[in-house]
Amino acid sequence: MTIRVSIPFLFLLVLLPTTGTASAFACPATYEKARLPVSALLGNIREGALLDSTQVLAGAPGEETKEYPALLAPDSETRKAKEIIQKWPLSPEEIKEGVLLICRYKEATGYLRFPLQGVTECSARLDASNPTSMKLLAMICR
Repeated sequence: MTIRVSIPFLFLLVLLPTTGTASAFACPATYEKARLPVSALLGNIREGALLDSTQVLAGAPGEETKEYPALLAPDSETRKAKEIIQKWPLSPEEIKEGVLLICRYKEATGYLRFPLQGVTECSARLDASNPTSMKLLAMICR
């Protein structure tokens, strides 16, 4: 049996199965302050700003502010027609040591930071219809 708890954040769901706990975290394509946990926002993001980039980092909160943060590279990349899917599998050991999802928005001085717990993979979808200017469509960790 799974109980679904909706938090005031369109893309953030917490699933509580009877056998354990699993979570999903995503970078919203458009920033809406009212739909996000206050603790996720660092700095300022204009309401309605569009998602620009994401990062998956190894480390504790604050890692993203270092000159050379521990950026995790995707382990696989799949191309389908005009779309690219990148995947970051995450081990329980990596999660225990700390993994962060960072969401950056266009024309913003701030960003969203989600310390990941209970996830096994992050994946990004990119629009590759214009190879010189690929667009990030979605980023989710579950």
